[in-house]
Amino acid sequence: MGFSKDEADDFLDKVDNVNQQIQDLLSGKVDVMELDKAEKEMQEKDRLKRVASDIKERDAKAKFMKGRPGKGHRNDYKTFCRGCHTEYIMDGVTVCNNCGMETITVEERMTELRAKLEEHKNQLGTKKTRRAKWENWKKTQEMFYKKTSTNYNKWDMFESSEESESEKEPIVPKDDPNFQAMEKDFEERAAKRRADYKIAEDEKVKGNECMKKGLYRTANKHYTEGLEHKRDYLQMYTNRALCRLKLELW
Repeated sequence: MGFSKDEADDFLDKVDNVNQQIQDLLSGKVDVMELDKAEKEMQEKDRLKRVASDIKERDAKAKFMKGRPGKGHRNDYKTFCRGCHTEYIMDGVTVCNNCGMETITVEERMTELRAKLEEHKNQLGTKKTRRAKWENWKKTQEMFYKKTSTNYNKWDMFESSEESESEKEPIVPKDDPNFQAMEKDFEERAAKRRADYKIAEDEKVKGNECMKKGLYRTANKHYTEGLEHKRDYLQMYTNRALCRLKLELW
C-alpha cells in the first residue's frame, strides 16, 4: 500500500527525530527520563491529531447526511426532497433527514420538471389565445360602435313625444363564438381559483393544528402542500417560516 506525500514526509520526520534522540543519548546531551518525557509528549500530539482528524471526518459525514440545497434540476444526485428542496447524493435516503418528508428519485423529479415545463408552455399558449380573443373582441366592439354611434347634432331638433318608449336591453353578442369561448374560460378559471383556495385553506388549518401539537415536520408538509395550490397565500408562508424555525431549517 503506497503513502501519500504528507504521510511520507511525516514518516521521514519521525525517523530523523528518532535518529537524533539516539545521537543525543550516546553523546550524553539528554538522559533516559527526558527522552521518555519527550516520547510521551509526541504520543499525546499524535493522539490529539487523530482526534482532530476523527472530528473533521465526522463533521464531513454529518454534512453529507444532511444533503445539499438544490431544486433537483441536475441529475448528479440519488433522491430529492420537495419539502425543503434538498438533494441527497448517497443511496437509500427515502425520508428527508431535515424535514421528514418522503423523498423521490432523480427520475421522478425529472418527470415532474418536464410536466411543469409542459404545463408552463400550455399556460403561455392559453394566454396568447386569450389575448388574441380579446383583441378580436375589441375590434368587434369598435365595429359595433361605429355602426350604432349617435349623431348628437340631431339633438338640437329633438321634439318630445307623449308616447314613452320602453327601455331596451343592452345588446350583448351572446351568439358570438369568441365571446362565448372567453366567457367560458373566465368561469372555468374562477372555479379553479375557488377550488385551489379551499384546498390551501384546509391545508393551513391542518398545519396550524399540527403546530399546536408540536408536530412540526407534518405541519411543514401541510403548509408546503397548501402553497402548491395557492402560491400567493402570504399567511401560509409566514406559518411555514415559523415551523421551519422550530425545525432549525435556517
